[in-house]
Amino acid sequence: MRILTTLLAVAIGLTGCASSKLAADQRSAIKRVSVAEPTMPEKPTVFGNGSGVGFLLGGALGVGLANAGNDLPTLYAQTLGKYNIDVAGIAKADLEAQLRKQGFTVVPQGQPADAVLQPKVQVYGLTGNIFSSPPVRFPQLCLRVDLVGASAQKPVWGQLACLHVMQDAIPQMDARSIEELLQNKALLDSEVHKASRLVTAEIFSKM
Repeated sequence: MRILTTLLAVAIGLTGCASSKLAADQRSAIKRVSVAEPTMPEKPTVFGNGSGVGFLLGGALGVGLANAGNDLPTLYAQTLGKYNIDVAGIAKADLEAQLRKQGFTVVPQGQPADAVLQPKVQVYGLTGNIFSSPPVRFPQLCLRVDLVGASAQKPVWGQLACLHVMQDAIPQMDARSIEELLQNKALLDSEVHKASRLVTAEIFSKM
């Protein structure tokens, strides 16, 4: 799994680094928080069944080439739509739940707030151990959040969390074949929600 962690970080080209904890004086000044609609990538990232061979032949570039010819990202996006699985909406709801756990009052967008949480889904799709036989995958989510004060010109706090590098969380995912994930609505919905809960909890564990 360490190889997979390195591979995905290189292949996807993730950027952004986590900030330190929110300063006590900043936190005490923030009572009401709204959550913006998460921004999403143009398309999901799905590591297909040829990813392991591609990595052995050409590293991260080989993985990219191995997946360049498949239409799994489009199929995955279509499957999410067919099953009404809204990745952005799920992430936003979980972020709001985590804010409440932290003691903040969550208000709808457009209402007066002391700060706005701005989420960015950097990566979503299907990931997993590319060397497993048979290949199995689970929903992935890489989420960046920035907390911007009402009068601030830049974020007062930010954090990045990616499921595929969360070594303690990965075993909690139910890895299955791509085909089974795409054909089983209840399974896919449950695992997407689980991925979101794990990632958002990780983000706020560092606030």
